[in-house]
Amino acid sequence: MKKSTFFYACLLIGWVVLVFMFSSQSYDQQSIKPLLHRIFQDVNLSRFMPDITLYYRGTPISAKYAPYNFIEFIFRKSAHMFVYGMLAALMLLLFRSIFSRRPVFATLLTLGATFVAGGLDEWNQYYSDSRTGNMTDVWIDMTGAVLAVTVTWLLIGLFRRRSSRRRGRRIR
Repeated sequence: MKKSTFFYACLLIGWVVLVFMFSSQSYDQQSIKPLLHRIFQDVNLSRFMPDITLYYRGTPISAKYAPYNFIEFIFRKSAHMFVYGMLAALMLLLFRSIFSRRPVFATLLTLGATFVAGGLDEWNQYYSDSRTGNMTDVWIDMTGAVLAVTVTWLLIGLFRRRSSRRRGRRIR
């Protein structure tokens, strides 16, 4: 096994453990509303928020009329994208090192595995007393995964180009 493959596998396992730990926490343990209330205790946050209402699972989330709920909602969904984006990036690096001659396969395997991981996470939350599982969150996870896979391939290409330029300069 290559050193890089082992390194990527260790990073991925660590990230999966972190995701599982977050997934096992209750909604209240993850809530940032108490922190927001402490930070903005003397501020009428509604005055500064745009008049935007999002609907999630049929429930309106208003920036103007429920600013703490709105901020937490945006934070939580952004966290989903980030966490699953990182999961996908680490998977891609691992699968790319294993299937180095098959980049399309590594990419599709990464996206498929991320989809399964997101689905299992939501399934686990669905059966948890303090959480709710939702297929919409899997699509949010996949948005983060697709963005991260795209950025990862762009960075790989950039590093390859810089590396080949450096090698070209040494040869001359």
